Amino acid sequence: MYDIISFGEVLWDMLPDGKKLGGAPFNLVYHAIKSGCTGALVSAVGNDALGQEILEIIQQKNVPHFITKNDYPTGTVQIKLENGIPTYTITPNVAWDYIKLSNEMKNSLSGVKVVCYGSLSVRSKTSYNSLKKLISLCSDDVIKFFDVNLRFPFYTKSLTEELLQSCDILKINDEELEFLKTELYTGTSDFCSWLMRTFKIKTIILTGGSSYSKILMPHEILYMPTPKVKVVDTVGAGDAFSGAFLASLIQGKSVAEAHQQAVKISAFVVGQSGACPEY
Repeated sequence: MYDIISFGEVLWDMLPDGKKLGGAPFNLVYHAIKSGCTGALVSAVGNDALGQEILEIIQQKNVPHFITKNDYPTGTVQIKLENGIPTYTITPNVAWDYIKLSNEMKNSLSGVKVVCYGSLSVRSKTSYNSLKKLISLCSDDVIKFFDVNLRFPFYTKSLTEELLQSCDILKINDEELEFLKTELYTGTSDFCSWLMRTFKIKTIILTGGSSYSKILMPHEILYMPTPKVKVVDTVGAGDAFSGAFLASLIQGKSVAEAHQQAVKISAFVVGQSGACPEY
């Protein structure tokens, strides 16, 4: 029924110019759908006005979802921008920390090609166990896409290693790469090659902000400079990259073509306010 299942947080980005719907898993599946795929979000909101507003907007944006409700507050994140670059203050102990898999969702996994997840979305035991269950319900040929998405203090070395062991495609930015290198690696050879060998990762997507992006595979590396555009804010740019990249692969395009489309959509998003602008 769906090409992509995106698991994790859905929340309000509290930006200087007002609140906007966000959360990396929602952003990713939104852009994947806009790029021509089918997809659904698995998350949770609270029994409150903010949660109801999220459900209404997701319906307006035509994003299918399996969102459960609970008695915790709907998630929010305070975002400060400096020259368009965000810093995040993420509210703890909110609804998406208690994601549960509905029976409807479990019955909708036939034909799924990609399951997406990140480290932030499993900062709680409940959501972590739900992700593990989701992955276990998928067939072996379903691609597991891990966006590292490190947000201090909501990650640990051991959790990151567990999530790496499940993934086929790893999405990481240059700052996160340096952090993981410090935390995980004591060798002297190329760290990305070591990651791929150690965790049996097939592809690494490495983004370098305003400078470049790379797609690393066992026998090939693709490189593209980041287009120069007028930046409004960079919130969600990496998620847009991921959604467009995965949609292109699902549609049978080459990795090089998927890379080009991902760069194009990411550049479009940084020229807009918020992570999920209208196309």
